[in-house]
This record gives sequence, C-alpha cells and structure tokens, in this order.
Amino acid sequence: MFSNNIDSIIFDVDGTLWDSTEVVAIGYNRALETYTDLPVRVDGTRLMKLFGKPMDQIFAELLPELSAEQQHYISEKCVILEEEELEKADPKLLLYPGIEEMFQKLSEKLPLFIVSNCQCGYIEQFLRKNHFESYITDHLCFGQTGTSKGQTILRLMKENHLKDPVYVGDTLAMPVRVKKPAFHLFWQNMALVKWLIRMPAFRNLWIWWICCK
Repeated sequence: MFSNNIDSIIFDVDGTLWDSTEVVAIGYNRALETYTDLPVRVDGTRLMKLFGKPMDQIFAELLPELSAEQQHYISEKCVILEEEELEKADPKLLLYPGIEEMFQKLSEKLPLFIVSNCQCGYIEQFLRKNHFESYITDHLCFGQTGTSKGQTILRLMKENHLKDPVYVGDTLAMPVRVKKPAFHLFWQNMALVKWLIRMPAFRNLWIWWICCK
C-alpha cells in the first residue's frame, strides 16, 4: 500500500512518458557508420532493451570490442547525432497519449520530478520539445551524477527534501533503502504499472486517487 503522506511523484522518461528509440537509433547508426569500422547497427527494439541502463553500460554492451575510452568517445558522437534527430522529430509521435493532461492534473496537487539514466541535455530536450517545463519542479540524470538510478533518486530526494515520493519508472537498479512504503506497489509490479499508466482509464483513475488524497 502507499503511504498516506505522498509528497511528490518522480517519473522516468523512456518507456514511461515517451518512446524515442526509433529516432535515437537513427542518430546512433549515423555515428556508428561515421566514426567506427564496426558492422554494429541498432534499432528501436534493441535500444528499448538497453534504455534505462547507465550510458557507460549501454555502450559497453553495444561495443564490447572497444576499450572504455573508445566507447566513451563513440557515445559522445552518438549523443550529438541523437539530439539532432530528436530535434527534427515530431514529439507528438513519440509521446504516449494523455501525458500532458496527466502532468497538468498531477502538478496541481504535487510537485513532479524526473530522473533518468540518460546524458545531460536529454531531459531538457524532452521538456522543451513538449512544452512541459512548467510542470516539472526538478530533474536529475546519470550525466550529472555518474551513479546508478537508485542513487540518483536518493540525491534528488535529498536536494528537494522529499520524504515520501511515488516513483513511476524502471526500478531494476534501485537500492534497498529506497524501498519506502510509497514505492512498494511500483516496486513489485513495475512492468504492469508502466503498461497500465499508458491506458487512459487506468491513468485517469490513478490521477483521481492521487488528487483525492
């Protein structure tokens, strides 16, 4: 069960609020073709399995033939071209339905936050392209902390004095001490919840429950 004193909601981005994998794959493949001689190419399906992991781990899995230094160099090139492709993309085609309405309603009740294992600039681009800046109180990413998502969440909680947040996103790397009462349902059933949150009927019920607390 949830705590009766929920003071905030923390969202993940990829697979929770939007799906940018096909667009990001275009940028990655441009970089891989330009800056390596490797036959490695990616698509949205492969990236969906990788997204949620720290950036260094993603490129370690994509490019095991390269040294850590080379992986980092290619990752920087991929990020540059990824941002170019995302800038050209129509965000309405990436965003899951009903997200803006959900943000509007929930932000009237509680402060909203975002945490992701992405590089610096990705969350900002997501917010700017969708005009969501006014809904999000703060955000933090792997590019800023260099730590696991669980540790990044703990840092966000500390910096914003959060006591009982609800987290909607990937929990695979969550440290044990983040398992507060407010996290329990999402911890145990995250795959189901991430799928349900995209369904209007469930999302509206969840918004109603949050707003009535």
